[in-house]
Amino acid sequence: MKKFLVLIFIIAVSSCDLTTGTEGPPGPQGPPGADGADGILGSIFEVTVDFTPQNGYTNVIKYPNTIQVFPTDIVMAFLFNGVTNGEDIWTPLPQSFFVGNGRQVVYNYEHTISEIFLFLDGNTNLDDLSSSFTDDQTFRIAIIPALNASAFNGNLNNYEEVMDFMKKNPDFEVEGL
Repeated sequence: MKKFLVLIFIIAVSSCDLTTGTEGPPGPQGPPGADGADGILGSIFEVTVDFTPQNGYTNVIKYPNTIQVFPTDIVMAFLFNGVTNGEDIWTPLPQSFFVGNGRQVVYNYEHTISEIFLFLDGNTNLDDLSSSFTDDQTFRIAIIPALNASAFNGNLNNYEEVMDFMKKNPDFEVEGL
């Protein structure tokens, strides 16, 4: 019986070409894999608007054609609030500013899957606001797909944390309108 097992072992080893280290021909190609991370980590775009009595202190902004928003996606809006040490300051909405005598102005937003509504509100007569509150206001809109929202474990009200998460996409760029 031992001789029989030794013979089987010798036949098995000799049938393998252990000396050349070569491989056989490649097998058939498998099915294509899923697309990469392109576009699934989120999108960001900027828009500059005026708040006037004519537009009811509301701007309706359609998302760029290159951005698709789904009902479960997270949409965040940030107000440009100046520059410090050469870096832009972005403040998450809603954002309140006190304009004296207990009066305040609030920048806020709502969104659908096709547009975002940026609006000015407050407990003061908006017609009396200075142009520094109404003219040339720049906003950055961030869309985080729900597919990856669970991977984001930061503070959605912290602009830097949101941007760091979005920049993980190798094709990340901010679109201007």
